[in-house]
Amino acid sequence: MKALCSVLRISAKFISLILIFSTLISCGKEEKSDTQTEKAMSLLEGKWVLESGNSWAINENGVKIKTATLNPGVVAHEFFSDGRYIGYDNVSNVTEAGQWKLEEVHLLNELFATLAITTPSIQALKGELSIDPDGFQRYDIESTANDVRSFLLTSKTYAAYPYEKNWVELKFKKQ
Repeated sequence: MKALCSVLRISAKFISLILIFSTLISCGKEEKSDTQTEKAMSLLEGKWVLESGNSWAINENGVKIKTATLNPGVVAHEFFSDGRYIGYDNVSNVTEAGQWKLEEVHLLNELFATLAITTPSIQALKGELSIDPDGFQRYDIESTANDVRSFLLTSKTYAAYPYEKNWVELKFKKQ
């Protein structure tokens, strides 16, 4: 019986140490992640104009094909430090305000993250095409973190007739 009590005390101490250690590690990761997100958001603040853009699809033969090309300057994004966003349609001179955030940020020599944008127009299309059910349109974003003067956005894939797999790649430069 004494041996069992001794083992239980040692086990309880061991479990307590593991819990404390794992809590300390997870707190450090959250702080690092928050710091990375804040730094990445500060890198993206400002107005960004479309430099080039294409939409792509996989055809019935499994071949990647270009389905459209966007002209430089037809759209722009403006990101503010407080999460506000303004989207610019420079063809019809329409702007729309919304919100933006970064998710899953990885910032070393390059920035990799998920950029989430929403506006009233995007919210109206929740769950359709490349818009998520929560009303945000998400893009993978990548750029060189040391000198962010341009970045590449890639939408998630979506189904749109006649192709099951479609996506958009957009390159923006800072204005």
